Amino acid sequence: MHHPLEFTGMGFFPFGNKFFIKRLQMCMKRLTAVDDSLKELGSPKIYEKVHMLSKRIAIGWTVWCFALNFNDTTSWLVFLKGITTSWAFIVAHVYNYCINASILINSVFITFLWYIGTRFDEVNQHMQNLLIKKEHSLRNTWKKPTIIVHQCTLGTDNYKRVLWSSIHLHLELCRIAREWNLVFGIQMTTETATYSLFGTSMCFYLYKSLMHRELIPVSVWFRIAFWMFMFVGKVYTINYICENVCVKANKIDKIINELNLRYADVLKEIYQFNLQTMHHPLEFTGMGFFPFGNKFLIKFCVAIATFLTIVIQMSTPDLPYKE
Repeated sequence: MHHPLEFTGMGFFPFGNKFFIKRLQMCMKRLTAVDDSLKELGSPKIYEKVHMLSKRIAIGWTVWCFALNFNDTTSWLVFLKGITTSWAFIVAHVYNYCINASILINSVFITFLWYIGTRFDEVNQHMQNLLIKKEHSLRNTWKKPTIIVHQCTLGTDNYKRVLWSSIHLHLELCRIAREWNLVFGIQMTTETATYSLFGTSMCFYLYKSLMHRELIPVSVWFRIAFWMFMFVGKVYTINYICENVCVKANKIDKIINELNLRYADVLKEIYQFNLQTMHHPLEFTGMGFFPFGNKFLIKFCVAIATFLTIVIQMSTPDLPYKE
């Protein structure tokens, strides 16, 4: 009771579901603090927009699960003749459980990264507004879709506060994004490996069928196209959002280079921040093995082509039958 079995990381933190849940909660709290700081600078919160987007994702995911399970239930009834409807329903749900769960987790991962990207936009906007300062005065105006207008006037005494706050917010967002990538890194890596194997197997099946001149039913073509479209779409969406957030985060390098020429009194702070962003840019990786982004999509297709070539060369050709 007093000494239960527990696996820890050098005694500092326990491994398991609680470890990941605590890290998720910590990311949420830190992102809330970033939103509060941005609100003090004049940036509005978009919680209502995130809430509506989350509801749409939840509804779409529920409809997807029902449609996929219903389609597979009918397929099991056709391919496995003699199976009852109840068993086909159970088998379809068990078979698609991992797929539906991965789609839900990917949706959470993508939505959170999208929100981090919007916060990077706000930070970049504050840094950009410092470049248009004229005679030590600055006026920022944000307009919402409604008639409400939020204004914040900054003078000579607090332009440094805006600069330092923007720098710290940018670094904090980078830390949150890396923490989020670390939490979902295992799943993203295993999914990527699974998708590459799945794509290789599908291409090899089509190759063997075409080489043997076998007639592939239309239903099989439809299922292959459906699964290929779904997996390719997931890989593209994940890499696109990762690339988009990285571009927004690293976009600040150009702004910093221009700020060096405008603010000589804070040149030391700007120089240190420039070194941090230059030598440690934001990057999303699969457990540190490979980076996600546009280049990864090319490498992913090359990997599938390489695996397919190896499998074709290793496959034993059909020898003619001799009596």
